[in-house]
Amino acid sequence: MITIPHCTCGLECASVVAAHKLIRDQQLIQFLVGLNEDYKIARGSILMTKPLPDIHQAYNLILQE
Repeated sequence: MITIPHCTCGLECASVVAAHKLIRDQQLIQFLVGLNEDYKIARGSILMTKPLPDIHQAYNLILQE
């Protein structure tokens, strides 16, 4: 269960930034989980990077494989 931060100030505050990062990270995980087992090593190396790359960077890394 993941709780999404809620902001009522209407500005670009920390909770909104955190919510956007959470959504981007979930999209990246969904993309990586959907890959064939042929990309197992690339998937592991992408998941080991800190901070996680965005989905476009991860896609380009997979294309290089």
